[in-house]
Amino acid sequence: MKQFSKHITIFFVLFFIVEKGICFFVNNAPKKEFDNRLELVLNGKINKEVIILGSSRGANNISAKQLEDSINQSVYNLSYLGSDVTFHEFILKTLIKYNKPPKKVLLVIDNIFEFKQNSSLLFRDDKLFPLKNYDYINDELIRRKKKNILSRMFCLSKVNREDFNLKKRKIQDGYILTSHGSFLLELKKQGVFNYSNKSFDYDAKEENGSKLEAFKNIQKLCDKQRIELFYVFPPNYKIFNNSFLIRFKQLIPDKKQVILFDTTDVRYKNIKYFKDETHLFNNGAALFTSEISDYLN
Repeated sequence: MKQFSKHITIFFVLFFIVEKGICFFVNNAPKKEFDNRLELVLNGKINKEVIILGSSRGANNISAKQLEDSINQSVYNLSYLGSDVTFHEFILKTLIKYNKPPKKVLLVIDNIFEFKQNSSLLFRDDKLFPLKNYDYINDELIRRKKKNILSRMFCLSKVNREDFNLKKRKIQDGYILTSHGSFLLELKKQGVFNYSNKSFDYDAKEENGSKLEAFKNIQKLCDKQRIELFYVFPPNYKIFNNSFLIRFKQLIPDKKQVILFDTTDVRYKNIKYFKDETHLFNNGAALFTSEISDYLN
């Protein structure tokens, strides 16, 4: 019996030591991130009048600082590369929970993949993992089955392999994370691609139910908080898909809240503004942002 008690004591001592060591890596994880925007949200530091939500097309194609200077309202960009509308709903919900609700939200729409399953547009779980030391984030990871319930008590259940790498993450080459949250793209030599005049019908039967629900929840959140919600359609280096816009307008209460780029502006057919078919260089972002500011003013 004494031998058993001794072994149990040794086990718990070792467990305690390992647990404390693992907690260091878990608590250190946020410090390695170059993008700390979500942590700023959790700490109530994003109390802005205008918030931009979207994927890389929101992050790259709109300059929050330029927009702020133009409309004389504080602006911050909470768009995330590769994120979908379910992640945008989570960001808005989190923002409202820990910060003063904005007056306006600009939701940047991915024409034609906003409501479709697409491998390049996902819920960005990887943006939550470094912040799992926040109970709110850890509970969300549990809800999404990315962590188990033991992670509420033990760091051993929270830790990820990436946490053991103490090197700070570096921003991707060519990207500029601005003070206002935009990820602007440096003007560099673009790839080889041609303007496409091909058009095709949008098939609403391919839409994903959870993405449609997230979109409706964004509308409800804004309505409850009396936030003006605008839907922003940035340019592609191709002919605009009007069939998706027709479908999209069936899902919104006010058609006047749609901000569509000027499809007659020939500058959007100039390749010098585009990094690729869907993303603008910072000169193109300046052009498109000026359109948004004109609309809001």
